[in-house]
Amino acid sequence: MTPLHFADILSKALRFPLCTIAVLDQLCSRLELLSRSRSPLIIWPEPKNHSRVHLCELPRRLFRPLVPRKEWRTSDEPLPFLQHILNKGTSFPPLNPDSHQGYALTRAVYAHHISLIRLLLQLGASPACKEGIAVKVAIRQRNLKMVKLLVERKLVERDHRDKSKEKRRRLGDRIEVDQSMLKLAVKCDAADIIEYLAWDKGVIPDMQTLASIRK
Repeated sequence: MTPLHFADILSKALRFPLCTIAVLDQLCSRLELLSRSRSPLIIWPEPKNHSRVHLCELPRRLFRPLVPRKEWRTSDEPLPFLQHILNKGTSFPPLNPDSHQGYALTRAVYAHHISLIRLLLQLGASPACKEGIAVKVAIRQRNLKMVKLLVERKLVERDHRDKSKEKRRRLGDRIEVDQSMLKLAVKCDAADIIEYLAWDKGVIPDMQTLASIRK
């Protein structure tokens, strides 16, 4: 029998609705016991070898039920489930936030779930997946704040002279916006997003898009 990697076992388990928090905890406990016995059927993570890190995939089922709401609470799934996994620390393999071509982030944007979007971005989710589909969803929603949240990356730092104050240091963008996004913004008649992409981000429209803007 071909041995399975620790992260692959958990990735497969998470696909099933039966894998609740309680079931996942039991599975992790059993795997931890097996790790002590060094079972030959399982390949265990190698913490010192960062070049061979295996990621745990995020299943679509956690994000498929997400639909647009005016307000999301921190108790709404899948946030509690994801937070529970993250609280396990190094006893759980790192999550792959770009699983299934960035499905989680795209679905969170569609549902206007800001807390979930921020968490996924903190985990390293890339809005560039699938030709920037998450950004394009935000453009179709004519939501400039969402577009900026996905595109721009800022680092919050404390002011050493005044601990109560924070300052933001601009970092490189998460995704390079392009003509296709500007063209979509024109099609959706999202004037503020058009201005942001063209003037703030320097996207040069092609002749067809330029003609549409002039109309």
